Amino acid sequence: MLYHAAETLKEQGISPVIISNNPESVSAAYDVCDRVYFEPITLENILDVAWKENITKVVTQFSGKQINQYRIQLLEHGLTILGQPNLKEILKEDHAEEVYQSGVNPVPALQCDNEKSIFAFVKDNGFPALIGGTSNGKKQKSAVVFDLPALQRYIAENSLEHITVSKFIEGKNTKSQLFLMVKMLLFQELLNISNKLDHMLVTQ
Repeated sequence: MLYHAAETLKEQGISPVIISNNPESVSAAYDVCDRVYFEPITLENILDVAWKENITKVVTQFSGKQINQYRIQLLEHGLTILGQPNLKEILKEDHAEEVYQSGVNPVPALQCDNEKSIFAFVKDNGFPALIGGTSNGKKQKSAVVFDLPALQRYIAENSLEHITVSKFIEGKNTKSQLFLMVKMLLFQELLNISNKLDHMLVTQ
């Protein structure tokens, strides 16, 4: 996925600059990148690289929750996140009701702030379950639990203030279709950029 993003940027005359803490994920995209920084994914490192390379636009969609928790702060520091022009408004909205009203049969899920509700959820919906949440305003690592002891252990090891749990359903591998979709969406976004860019930061 990272390779397709870098390749699309290169095709549009934009030299992608990648910051990554995983050399293996960058290996395929290395040849199409202008520069690669192997640094821990922190807000400070992202801002330092952006300042050094005179970058104002970034792509964060390939980085998972580690970078996603910095998105609002990146916007506050003057960076533009491509593909998410109204990110602040999106994060404030609750889209759950829209899903239910659309007629889609969603995966059973629950957001709460107490253990009692979690245990009631798995009693009604069974295992396996995907559980995660936030602590001190930061997202914690999610986990798939297959029984009650595993669920209790996860809760005990993570002091979560806000908890999200859903029925875990193993999906099909649609990676190749996703690559094509991402490339098309990113290509369209690049076409909509009014000012000519020299470099763009891609986080991984």
